[in-house]
Amino acid sequence: DLVNSQSPIPVIGAMAGLIGSIQANEALKYLMEIGSSLLNQLLIYHGDTQQTELLSLTPNPLCKVCAT
Repeated sequence: DLVNSQSPIPVIGAMAGLIGSIQANEALKYLMEIGSSLLNQLLIYHGDTQQTELLSLTPNPLCKVCAT
């Protein structure tokens, strides 16, 4: 059964490259202070349909990590 398998989960190389490119682009935009960022948002990429979702996130003011 796949759930209890100890074998590694396969990764599609192109998918890892795509997500890495998005992360690098966001880092450069942040450092160069250009464009709009994904700050307080979650980008979900569906590789099977080539579609994205963008969810807005609200930081918890009581959280020591996300409220800063």
